[in-house]
Amino acid sequence: MGLHFHQNSELRPLNNAFYSCYSLTEITIPNSVTNIGNSAFSSCTALADVWVNWAIPLPIEKEKYWDGTDAFAVFSGVNIENVNLHVPEGTQCLYAATSVWQDFIIVGEQEKLSQEIDFPEIPTKTYGDEPVILPLTSDAGLPISYQSSNTTVAMVSGNILTITGAGTAYITAKQSGDCTYEAATQIV
Repeated sequence: MGLHFHQNSELRPLNNAFYSCYSLTEITIPNSVTNIGNSAFSSCTALADVWVNWAIPLPIEKEKYWDGTDAFAVFSGVNIENVNLHVPEGTQCLYAATSVWQDFIIVGEQEKLSQEIDFPEIPTKTYGDEPVILPLTSDAGLPISYQSSNTTVAMVSGNILTITGAGTAYITAKQSGDCTYEAATQIV
């Protein structure tokens, strides 16, 4: 069973609103909801999809169990890590960084953007040469990580490449992406 409220619906705080609705599989929560209180979706064990349209994720109250551990009473008894959270385009990162919402499978309308690593060719170096400064970020502004195939020849610390001995080493540049950007193509 699914419930879809029009975004202009006048639905207010959701305290215990859907408690133990075992057959609730999906819901659209309208923008008029400004507070999701305790047990709003507790024991909604069939819940598979939640649609929201807030540009900024609505905070969810945290509680503590009797033993002091965190309790997210709003969704207690729901395996939210298996529930799709459909969010507005461009807000995936906000939801991915917000307590409780970050535990859902965040689904957005926008595909991830591509990025590239501009990794200039490193000229042949000799032990004793000055360290080489490598690029800090991809063209998306995300940090690049580096790895040396042979640390007895070359070591990388942050974005500083230092020759440590004679031989051959390959330097690999990686950028794993984030909720907005795909991983960049690895460069060796």
